[in-house]
Parts: sequence; structure tokens; C-alpha cells
Amino acid sequence: MRQFPGGGEGPLTASSNDDGVTMLRSIAQNIAALVQAFAGLIAVAGTTGQVTLAAAASTVVPNVTVQAGSVVILTAANAAAGTLVGSAESPYVAAADHVAGESFTIRTASGAASGTEIFTYQIVNTI
Repeated sequence: MRQFPGGGEGPLTASSNDDGVTMLRSIAQNIAALVQAFAGLIAVAGTTGQVTLAAAASTVVPNVTVQAGSVVILTAANAAAGTLVGSAESPYVAAADHVAGESFTIRTASGAASGTEIFTYQIVNTI
């Protein structure tokens, strides 16, 4: 029996072409479904900004793009902020401190910021 490239026992027929097309359509539909399913897991960058912390234990940052489920990423932008991050007063943003459509609050773990710490922030909202 003669073997054709890619396997099989003979040339393709109209019936086998239809089967191949059906299989490729099914694969394409499954890939599209996977893309749609994963789209909800991909983060969309919201807003970025910069804030100087108040000389206090917390600082409210007004921002209308924050949502209840937002993730706020803080990055130290000066030496004072870097020192604060490495200390017992390390700043954080708790989900409970998000006011949807209004603001979020940066708190220090203990004590207070000196008022000279500058942070950049990014608000990430899921699709």
C-alpha cells in the first residue's frame, strides 16, 4: 500500500476535505472561546499618578477610576519613600480603603510618614 505525505492511504477526497475543514473550524472556535475566557483575567491599566504622602498615618488620594476591586501598585519615587518602604512603617493600600469612583487611601503599617515621601501609583482594573 502506498503512503502519501502526511499519512493516509491515498489522495484526499471531497469527503475528507470536508472533514478537515470541519475540524479546523472547530479548532478556531475553541481558540476564540479560550481567548474570550482569558480576556477577563487580563488586567487593564487604569490610571497612573504621583502622590506626596502627608505627615500622617494615612493619605487619601482622589482618583475617579478606582473601583472596589482595583489593585493599586505603589512605587517609591524618591529616597524618603524608599526608606519608608524598607521600614516598619511600610505603606500599603487595603481594598477596604477604596471608595469606588472617588479615592483610595495609602496607610502606613505603624507610625506616620514624614510628609516628604513621593510615590508613583498605578491603578489596575480587570476587564
